[in-house]
Amino acid sequence: MAKYSRRDFMKKSAAMGTVALAVSPQEGKAASSGDVRTERVQITIDGDRLRYNKMRVEVIPGDRVEWVCTGHPFSIHFPGVTPVREISLKNTGAGSILVEIPSVETVYGCFKYFVAVYDAATTKVLTDDPDIIVDPKPKGRGGRP
Repeated sequence: MAKYSRRDFMKKSAAMGTVALAVSPQEGKAASSGDVRTERVQITIDGDRLRYNKMRVEVIPGDRVEWVCTGHPFSIHFPGVTPVREISLKNTGAGSILVEIPSVETVYGCFKYFVAVYDAATTKVLTDDPDIIVDPKPKGRGGRP
């Protein structure tokens, strides 16, 4: 797995494109649309740390993950082996980043991803590396455990 310093991550984040999606009113809740589920991860700033409503996200192929950090520009980056198609995503303000876990050719396991959030009040960039777990679909149960 490739190893990135946080400085390298911030350089990559600055060079990325922008993803700007509306914030859902159901922040932090798993929404379901048929067999597709969206796991929402609310990111907040607490002093000099990032806090999450879900520190570890668990999904199966076909699910989506939506990271929400209201009022702060933020980036998500998957270094090395990744369970998603896009490895670097950036949001420039209030909104969210939405990623789908591919149903075909999905890599299973536990992955670290980097989060960087810019706090304009302190002019600091806060970073963290939480987990995302991708499990295979359980057999005979409609894809949901």
